[in-house]
Amino acid sequence: MSIVNYFNKDNLIPSKYLKVINEPPQKIFLSVKNVPLFQVYLPIDTSEIFEIIFNDKKLWLKSSFYVTDKKISKLRAPIFGVPFNKDLNLVIKEGLIKSRFYLSNSDELKNNAVIADLLVHSAFNKKEIKYELQFWQMLDKDNQVFYVHSILNFYTKTVEHLDGAIILFTDEQRNLLFEKGKKIKGYYYQKYFRLDANIAIDLAIEIIRKFFPIEELANEYFEINTIG
Repeated sequence: MSIVNYFNKDNLIPSKYLKVINEPPQKIFLSVKNVPLFQVYLPIDTSEIFEIIFNDKKLWLKSSFYVTDKKISKLRAPIFGVPFNKDLNLVIKEGLIKSRFYLSNSDELKNNAVIADLLVHSAFNKKEIKYELQFWQMLDKDNQVFYVHSILNFYTKTVEHLDGAIILFTDEQRNLLFEKGKKIKGYYYQKYFRLDANIAIDLAIEIIRKFFPIEELANEYFEINTIG
């Protein structure tokens, strides 16, 4: 049996095809009519996000996830970055269109940890009163970039769309994205989750922070560059 047959256009499995047995240890199965249950696994990057969404029935019905037929285990060095809340508040408050946040005193950390920079693009739709926000988190020792796309509805004060992906870039592509602010597709792209529901802003922020694999240095001084 191939789980690929049940992927949607985003290469994700809709929650309606997932059955969760929550007795420890939690197990997840592909559950399709007239097909035997087939155990599937979440990448470690999204296990906490899955737990949050699964425990909210309204969000669960509007969600989809990337799963595999093999158990994945990853170990990663500590990753340090700027506080996401501060970044987001600055972008909205100052009306920044393109901005890059980075640690200004990262040299002392580089030998023992991975450093993450955050690039933010924002666009305000006056007609629909919606904010489109895109976040790229780049790791200094890895070609992976963590990407989140969200749409904030000012009428309902909720996030009505949220998805997270991992993108692989060449060095040249990463430079164009992070130094010039040009949106680049990369040579590999895989979404890990998608939500199309009214999500409380605080909960959406929590989900994004769970997806970005960093330890926030809340008391560290950080800097911001506007791009373009």
